[in-house]
Amino acid sequence: MNRDRLLRIAICVVALLFSLGSNNIASANKLTFFYDPGTGNVSFDTAETISGEVLAYALYLYPEYTPITFRYENHISLTGSPLMFSDADDAQEAMFTPISGFLTIGDILPPGLSEGTWLTLFTQPTGSAGYSPGFGFPGSHAKEFEYGLPDREFDNRWDIVDPDTLDWATEASLVYREDSGEVLVDTRGTNGGHFSGFSLHTDDLFEHGNFTPPWESLIQTITSDRLIMFGNALEPGLYSLGSVLDAGLTETEYQNFFTEAKFYGQAGFSGDLDLETEGQVFSMVYVAIPEPTSMVFMVLAGAMILSSRKKHQI
Repeated sequence: MNRDRLLRIAICVVALLFSLGSNNIASANKLTFFYDPGTGNVSFDTAETISGEVLAYALYLYPEYTPITFRYENHISLTGSPLMFSDADDAQEAMFTPISGFLTIGDILPPGLSEGTWLTLFTQPTGSAGYSPGFGFPGSHAKEFEYGLPDREFDNRWDIVDPDTLDWATEASLVYREDSGEVLVDTRGTNGGHFSGFSLHTDDLFEHGNFTPPWESLIQTITSDRLIMFGNALEPGLYSLGSVLDAGLTETEYQNFFTEAKFYGQAGFSGDLDLETEGQVFSMVYVAIPEPTSMVFMVLAGAMILSSRKKHQI
């Protein structure tokens, strides 16, 4: 084993040592690794670790015992940590903050391995696997290896999508509802599509405690009295940010509320945001509370439409 590899192992062991303790394996402290024979993808699920998270993982192959090597050019960083190492025999990353979920680390193995090969690949003498579920959790850690890809999406699924294959939005709308103060991001429509983030700044005050995004971001979500910022590739749709503004603002007050409102379309590979894309439109849409008389007409019009539809169905 060469000196560079020993150094890599030593760095990740700093995180993994926090995992070591008794020889008794706790069934509630287990990391499950998955292998997809169709693509060579390797992933893991943190749900059964004692903390529900991991701070580090490491997979090793020993060339003196197996001809199988990692396709390390496909290795995906989960956090952008500098403590990530990839070569033909090593795939490992130690994170500065714990992460959780069902996460892919890329198509790092050759496709088509048999189930028997996968189940024994990371056991001595062919290779080994380790992980740290979090600081302060002693005890040995079980590893489980399952063959085949589970029927669900990776939590970091955008990391394995080629951004050039997607239709990216060049227009988006920021919608304000006067009655509730709710703000929504809308990337549907002719010039809509996928988007990678937005940032909203104000000299006034957001009700940022009401910020309730309907997604999980492994990249960046920042909220404060004067800033709401989100970054992660999202599909076209209408997304509520919650009631982050006061209700009852006039249209002029709403239009002047933001000192800056940016929408980011095209994303780079592995989750990077392209913040320099030009020519995008982030329009401000104001949805007013209908006047009481207007509400009556709307109800009557709706009733007439329903009545007409029923007649045509008979």
